[in-house]
Amino acid sequence: MNGFERRKLKKMQQIEQTVLTLLNSKPFSDISMQEIANLANVSKVTLFNYYENKEKLLNTTILNVFTSLYEKYEELLDSNKSFEETYKGILKIKLGMIQTFTSTFLENSMRLYANEPSFFDNDAQKRLDELTLRLFEKGRKEGKINADYDDTLLLMLLHIFSEGMKSPQLQEKELMQYSEQLLQILMNGLR
Repeated sequence: MNGFERRKLKKMQQIEQTVLTLLNSKPFSDISMQEIANLANVSKVTLFNYYENKEKLLNTTILNVFTSLYEKYEELLDSNKSFEETYKGILKIKLGMIQTFTSTFLENSMRLYANEPSFFDNDAQKRLDELTLRLFEKGRKEGKINADYDDTLLLMLLHIFSEGMKSPQLQEKELMQYSEQLLQILMNGLR
């Protein structure tokens, strides 16, 4: 990577960090390109050169958050950690995201997805499912997951669990307090 590309990448990271801060604090409809440019210390022209429009900038920023998350998952899956340690690590990353991002950020993400369903596209979901299946395979090899449970069933269970975690009735403090027990119930059932 030459100097120009490094500077461009650094500027883009600065811009996207600014956008994350703004998405955590107010609705995306209230965020202007001028405000982003001012806070990121770049020109508005630079924003449009890099991102084309506000929606592309917001989508790119959020998708890059997910990409970073997937990379952390892959690191854990590629490590020599046991299935249980790997799963706990992934859960810790997810709970860390809950602590990092406000409800405003999550609402912004959901609005973007509702307005543009391709925002979190099939490829992103497919990649997440592939990572999840790698985790399940690790669990099968270690005898932690019953080999009779096929991938479809396990993905369905995980999707149900994930959707339930998004419930507004769950409080962040409770999720943190009971995360270890929730993991044990998920892995061992109610025995």
